[in-house]
Amino acid sequence: MVGKRKAPEDAEISGEVIGIDLGTTFSCVAVARKGRAVEIIANDQGNRTTPSYVAFSPAAAGSERLIGEAAKNQATLNLRGTIFDVKQVTNAVVTVPAYFNDSQRRATKDAGVIAGLNVLRIINEPTAGALAYGVNVLATGGDTHLGGGDFDQRVMDYFVEPLTRAKFEELNSDLFVENKEQIDEIVLVGGSTRIPKVREMLKKAFDGKEPSKGINPDEAVAYGAAILGANLTTDRPGVGSFAHIFFQAS
Repeated sequence: MVGKRKAPEDAEISGEVIGIDLGTTFSCVAVARKGRAVEIIANDQGNRTTPSYVAFSPAAAGSERLIGEAAKNQATLNLRGTIFDVKQVTNAVVTVPAYFNDSQRRATKDAGVIAGLNVLRIINEPTAGALAYGVNVLATGGDTHLGGGDFDQRVMDYFVEPLTRAKFEELNSDLFVENKEQIDEIVLVGGSTRIPKVREMLKKAFDGKEPSKGINPDEAVAYGAAILGANLTTDRPGVGSFAHIFFQAS
């Protein structure tokens, strides 16, 4: 699973390409294999998503590195040594937040190369989410910085109070922003789209139109990145070609 060099974007690529969603709170990896549906790659604990945490804890024989669940579980006891709430093998398509500038995109690609990845493309998360549903992104808008960490922080700020669904919605009322654009289809991408208030406001804003729920929102971005990766190879798995705008809340 280790790539030895970074290939030019126009180079001929063969073999499988993984799609990586570097999420704020969770990350996910997927692959589109020939003749098969897109597959989400589970981590070593069998989970389909991994907490976006890395920790370095002091040990007798040096610093120990922890990743994912292990890093998250010790975060409260080792805040200074734990990295979280950030964005940043084989061939890979890596997704980044829509607000990333050119230098941040280059840094993400360089980090992938250092990790042994042959990074074929860096694409926006909204684009990857749309590809998962087989649609093209015509435009993106709204608060591109908004993510699951914002909701988590509001809850942490008020954790001493009993947290009910009504209280949760009250604390985050300014984060539930309505979008009044006319669209053909609504697809949900990102774990925060599971929040009933988000779905309720979307349905109300779009005259009762039900959002599409065909793909797990936690996995949709990696799913779309894998589709793009498969279509960049010379041995395309026939996952299809990709006029719609969609709502994203990661």
